[in-house]
Amino acid sequence: MVTALTVTTNENILYKSFNAIFQLAIFKTRKQMISAINKHYKNIDVTYVTKNNCMGMFSPTYHKMADDAPGLFSSNVFGKMFLNLSDISDEVIAHECGHAAFAYEQFVRRYTGNYDDDEFNEQEDFCYFLGFAFKEVKQAVKKFKANING
Repeated sequence: MVTALTVTTNENILYKSFNAIFQLAIFKTRKQMISAINKHYKNIDVTYVTKNNCMGMFSPTYHKMADDAPGLFSSNVFGKMFLNLSDISDEVIAHECGHAAFAYEQFVRRYTGNYDDDEFNEQEDFCYFLGFAFKEVKQAVKKFKANING
């Protein structure tokens, strides 16, 4: 299952609202997921061999644009997350959502600073996005499980 996952909120949390999209691909088995990850990287001309112990992956879409337009990013679709039901857990979802949050910071917000005490609001933006992404991915996994279990 591949779906465009929109992470949004209509609430005014501090001063930000999120409207960013990453694709979410969920597979029944780790083997299916690893095959899809390898195909994904081959399609975007990135040399990467997925390890057999991989339980999930987040790939920012900047890879595809790196040679053609370094430093440019014009889409709000900023990456693709791969998960599989064989390894699914809150920890795996949180881990991959962490990668998604870093990609959101770097490629959507263009934030390149550090997260020290003077940058508290930057930390908050990262953490809010991470929380919303986690909630949305977890709901999508639940729907996927319900669909395959009939």
